[in-house]
Amino acid sequence: MGTASLGIFLTLFVGFLGMQGIAGVVVDSVTLKTAKFMTGTFVPVVGKMMADALEVIVGTSLLLKNAVGLIGIIILLVLCAFPVIKIISLVIIYRLAAALVQLIGESGVSDALQTMGNALTLVFAAVAGVGLMFFIAISVVVGMGNFNVMLR
Repeated sequence: MGTASLGIFLTLFVGFLGMQGIAGVVVDSVTLKTAKFMTGTFVPVVGKMMADALEVIVGTSLLLKNAVGLIGIIILLVLCAFPVIKIISLVIIYRLAAALVQLIGESGVSDALQTMGNALTLVFAAVAGVGLMFFIAISVVVGMGNFNVMLR
């Protein structure tokens, strides 16, 4: 039940973020084209130079956004790696302990340890899902800017 609902919400999140990203790209592209046209047309003498300067500024901001996005993804991986490794190691420890306790003959304690391992598996799925959601969100934001440049 918990894993299925996590998968459904993750799918909805990715779909919503994707649609929002596409709509944002179109709006940004139209705004940029309008600003370039207005600057090039309505500013006498230096309008074309200002429109070209605007394009250089947009390109530079895209490079900065890509760099910040890459740093964000690296930080996200570092932040998510330690809890995930810790949770996986705890799952292994609980399952190993359950197997060893079952050899002694304590089936009740073994079942409890196995249940704790299963619960931690769900916690692992939740942490990994949230990390994936952050990764997708950062990727969509960076990708929106790159797609915007392609529409120019």
